[in-house]
Amino acid sequence: MASRSKQHYDKNPKSKKRKLEYDSEYQDNDKRRAYKRELERKRRKAAKKGMKIEGLDYDHATRKFIPQSLNRAKK
Repeated sequence: MASRSKQHYDKNPKSKKRKLEYDSEYQDNDKRRAYKRELERKRRKAAKKGMKIEGLDYDHATRKFIPQSLNRAKK
């Protein structure tokens, strides 16, 4: 079953287009790029150490990898 937001955007192409424009502009920000680079460095470093990080997100509060569901539920 699709999420409510996906159902909304499927029914409203103008809203979907506006959201895609916003999302691409937001992700094109220098701060977001730096943030993504930092996370990718941490993931590579953890992978080099042999950590199993598939399905995990880096949590800046605890400074360790935690399950995606927990990290995204905190926001």
